[in-house]
Amino acid sequence: MHTARAPRVAFFTDSYNETNGVARTSQALETYARLHGLPFLCVHAGSATRFSERGTTSRLELRRSPVGFALEHDMAFDLLFWRHYRAAERVLRTFGPDVLHFTGPSDVGQLGATLGHRLDVPMVGSWHTNLHEYASRRFLTRLTWLSRSSRAALGARIEDRALAAALQFYRIPRALLAPNEELVEYLSAATERPTHLMSRGVDVRLFSPALRDRQDEVLTIGFVGRLSAEKSVRRLAAVEQVLASHRLTRYRFVIVGDGSERTWLSRHMIRADFQFHIVMNVARPFQGCAGSCTPRRRDRRSDPTIASPPTLARPRPSARAACGRARAPASPRRARARRRRRGR
Repeated sequence: MHTARAPRVAFFTDSYNETNGVARTSQALETYARLHGLPFLCVHAGSATRFSERGTTSRLELRRSPVGFALEHDMAFDLLFWRHYRAAERVLRTFGPDVLHFTGPSDVGQLGATLGHRLDVPMVGSWHTNLHEYASRRFLTRLTWLSRSSRAALGARIEDRALAAALQFYRIPRALLAPNEELVEYLSAATERPTHLMSRGVDVRLFSPALRDRQDEVLTIGFVGRLSAEKSVRRLAAVEQVLASHRLTRYRFVIVGDGSERTWLSRHMIRADFQFHIVMNVARPFQGCAGSCTPRRRDRRSDPTIASPPTLARPRPSARAACGRARAPASPRRARARRRRRGR
């Protein structure tokens, strides 16, 4: 009887140690491969260049130089990252991958895509973030002196150009992965590449009612993710103001993550417990939460904690406070029309 050999996967990820959902996903994939005896090579940026092995998994960490620009408080794009090309090539040749998976057009992702192309390794790309929206919002935060209509018009142009560049990059692999059906349909049409659903799961050993140790009846609302402007996290303070306006006092927020908005939130929220590293054990602070809050109006729900904590951590019904559903990027014409309406 013939038994199929498990594919050898080389995984080039934008994030591993950072505070975001891609990092959490990357660690979860690596852990799954190790526990199931699957050959898996993880390549990511870090504070030092080093190679390690553990069971059937191996990891190549490549040091970022200070020559580049910041993308987030704990993440940057290294303009000199190509100096690692030979070292990464040696490790990749030794590993002998059947498929190479990259998570985005970062310095690591571009290195992985180039190596995959030159070594003739079949590639898969996964879409985790609407990068064009982030590019627009980050740029416009520096131009607050512009009128609202000018900001809307400039933002539309930036998004159009950034989306075109991102889609060009995602035409490199043979197949794509997307976090929801709408993005699957959109990317399939926009890139003309087979696109498959990248479903999520829950670690039921960590997110279990048996681990709940809270005895009080205080309403606990949780948030996990980057504390950045793009996540609209200041709405958490607005939620607290609504609770306070109804003279509610038996509540608290558990906010797991870090970012540029943490200082503002700590100054403007009264009952908030801030914890930092979602890539460690996010389950512990979330065991006592009654619900999780997603403040972004157009949150894709694609960068997960690899769990929806309330569904398992609370033995009675709970609610997820979300302000909208996931959506694929709009066509350039529809996006411009929508922004013109907002700018009025």
